[in-house]
Amino acid sequence: MGAAPSSSREERRVIPVMEAKEKKPSQQLNGKNKKLPHNYEIIMEEADDAFKGIPHDSFLHKGVLLKHNTKKYWVDEKSDCNCFVIYPRELSITWIEEPLYWQWSTMKETSSNKEIEIAKLKSVCWLEVHGKHTTVNLTPGVTYEVAFVVKIEDHAYGWDVPVMLRLVTSTSDVQQYSEKLSDMPRGKWTELIAGFFTVTPRDARDLEFSLFEYEGGAWKSGLVLQGVVIRPKK
Repeated sequence: MGAAPSSSREERRVIPVMEAKEKKPSQQLNGKNKKLPHNYEIIMEEADDAFKGIPHDSFLHKGVLLKHNTKKYWVDEKSDCNCFVIYPRELSITWIEEPLYWQWSTMKETSSNKEIEIAKLKSVCWLEVHGKHTTVNLTPGVTYEVAFVVKIEDHAYGWDVPVMLRLVTSTSDVQQYSEKLSDMPRGKWTELIAGFFTVTPRDARDLEFSLFEYEGGAWKSGLVLQGVVIRPKK
């Protein structure tokens, strides 16, 4: 599809925490005739903890941290498809290393009980977050969604101007939407959908996703960024 004009829509979900079928033959899970997830062995090369042998279903559903706790991989229990989270250290955030504007913090990743880094916005007038992820390790034939997982703190201000969410899957497929964060519930993790795409066989694209607002000129504060989730469309 062609480049889509900006639009506003109700595509947000409040969540307690952040929680996608081509498969490699000849391997089994739990002694059953069930194949390994798509590109499982390649994905696990980035795992922070060494793991050998055939994984159990519970291991796949719980997931594993990758690249020094900057990403997470798991298999969705319902769809049996690969899923990923990209945490803020793996994203490009304007002014992130300036302590006047942003602050790094930590939270417990629920399945591993390990600490992951999250980004807290102190005050900026130029909000810009970008990320990339390859489709190579996503499950072919599946329609995925991309969502930013954020929280607006109680003391937040400056969010009357909507932020923009963008997903680019190719030069001819650009999805873009606006979201007014002042309407979000305070203190709760919320998913902001950036767009949807379908993985084709032998798909090898780089997805690009963004969250930004810099035309309004207002200073804003109180946004917490947990990461970007890529999983089968709900």
